[in-house]
Amino acid sequence: MSTTFNKKLIFPMVLGSVLNPINSSMIAVALVPIAVAFGVGSSETAWLVSALYFATAIGQPVVGKLIDSYGPRKLFLIGTVLVGVAGVIALLTPVFWLLVVARIILGLGTTAGYPAAMYLIKSEGKRTGEDNPAWILTLLVISSQTVAVIGPTLGGFLIHLGGFRLVFSINIPLAIIAFLAGYFVLPKEHTKTQVSKMDWVGVFYFSIATFSLLFFLMNPHITYISFLVLTIIVGFLFVRRENAMKDPFINLEVLRGNRPLIRTYIRILLAATVQYSFMYGFAQWLEIGRGLNEVSAGMLMMPTFISSIIVSALSGRNSKYFMKTFVGGIVQFLSISLLLLTTNTSSIIYLIIVAAGFGITTGLLNLANQNVLYFQADPKTIGASSGLLRTFSYFGAMLAGAFSGAFMEHQNPTFGFHQMAFLNLCLALIFIGITWYDRHNLQKLKGSIKKMTDLKKKQFDNAALVVIDLQAGIFNYGGPKGLSPYSIEEVVKRNEALGKAFLKQNLPVVLITVSRPQFSKEEEVAFTALVPELAALTGDDKVELFTKYEPSAMSIDALRKWLATEGIQTIFLTGVITSLGVAKTAIDAHEAGFNLVIAKDAMSSRTKEDHDEYVEKHFPNYATLATTNEILKLL
Repeated sequence: MSTTFNKKLIFPMVLGSVLNPINSSMIAVALVPIAVAFGVGSSETAWLVSALYFATAIGQPVVGKLIDSYGPRKLFLIGTVLVGVAGVIALLTPVFWLLVVARIILGLGTTAGYPAAMYLIKSEGKRTGEDNPAWILTLLVISSQTVAVIGPTLGGFLIHLGGFRLVFSINIPLAIIAFLAGYFVLPKEHTKTQVSKMDWVGVFYFSIATFSLLFFLMNPHITYISFLVLTIIVGFLFVRRENAMKDPFINLEVLRGNRPLIRTYIRILLAATVQYSFMYGFAQWLEIGRGLNEVSAGMLMMPTFISSIIVSALSGRNSKYFMKTFVGGIVQFLSISLLLLTTNTSSIIYLIIVAAGFGITTGLLNLANQNVLYFQADPKTIGASSGLLRTFSYFGAMLAGAFSGAFMEHQNPTFGFHQMAFLNLCLALIFIGITWYDRHNLQKLKGSIKKMTDLKKKQFDNAALVVIDLQAGIFNYGGPKGLSPYSIEEVVKRNEALGKAFLKQNLPVVLITVSRPQFSKEEEVAFTALVPELAALTGDDKVELFTKYEPSAMSIDALRKWLATEGIQTIFLTGVITSLGVAKTAIDAHEAGFNLVIAKDAMSSRTKEDHDEYVEKHFPNYATLATTNEILKLL
């Protein structure tokens, strides 16, 4: 059996992944010809933009979970069939609104490509032992960016050759090729895994709330205020249900108590709204305001995507996330300001500069927002957090579609374009304000995404050892009696050694226990009793005891105050369980600005795989990892 990545999979993976971005970018130069052909206005053609993102926002999480259940092949083939059907409908329809239906079907069809690729990468990684085949991930990113570059230009040439229908019907041969590649190449076997049931009620609530909000935004008039009311009511039902579900359609739990992450999502929404407003508004204005044909308009969109790729490549490893986000916001503001100065006689050079400016801000902000989210999200819910990133981006695209429909309808297209630019200027100011308010949190996110394994002696300055949940009660009351990869005895022995070493150096030791609110006083005393080896240390006045009622020790207000009073800057973290109490405390301590050193063999979990996932994939992103012996040697 081969131990290298199956390169036959690359073609269908790449083709499936680029179907969405190519259709998102080609439509930008097709909106004006479509409006002319069907005799509709910008408010109607805007549905062609928003409909696809509406379908994608709903379809992608659903299809992703279905792929986990049934494997990538079936969903990939169904998706390619839908893409082909959308192309046929668009080619033959004499009715504009059937074109919108085709875009919805197209959006649903293109949702399978990316999650199928991720599934295949993961399964091939397990088969070959290469957990993170970075080269194939890079190939997927470059492919998506490349088609985004050529999309508007390709769309312009297709319209020039055979009208706007070619922009849609090109999906027919693409779908046939993708179907054949998927049918003959994608693996038929699928190892069934235990996947929770789909929350179809949550999907229904989300769909109704999103569509009613979208309809109101497309028709912002008192006549349709009932749709906004419906959005609020169904939205409330959706939030209540998702919070009560064990496995919700959209995991809103990731937002609870994590205000920096919420602000990041708001920045993502604002940036996406501005970027998509430019993409669709600028393309339309070039045709109806500046008087360019579709080919020229498509060519003038290329500087945006090219500069975005260049900036992403140059700034990708830069770990100054606040600086990247703030500079990106300033460039965004300046680029929009230049739009306010455009006229129907603006020079091509000026328009190229404007387009390149938006590419710079896109390259800076997209990468910075993703990196910031990676650090701010709880590692246990990083998948859900990443999914919400896409959801907020899709909502930004839908808002941009609504803006385009509302403002580009004006009889004077340049005046309408300037109005849309002014609204986006206000959004850019809000983005800058939130970024500046959040500067201290962003500045704490140090280091690029890489492993940091060198333990420095200076890290003991203003340090404390924090031990999580090593209490007799947990093990006596049905707790994790069989820990892995290290036994209870091994973990306790190493923590005892670290505790004694810290106290010998006159460094504080913090012993954290967990309790339950429903316990009586007597039950709490019994449950929170420390293991004897650590209880023996409590006679030292440098030992502090705290009890928590949530997984994270940082939820204890008294502990936070003590850390601040003592001037603690570095936390040495140990205990159980690696993926629960330790992980929750680690991410909260990092978010609060503490330096973290994690003793990777002085903690353990329910399974070796669970422990290794955090030690190898999550902790290295924001902590120094060391063994107990390495720490003891420096002490």
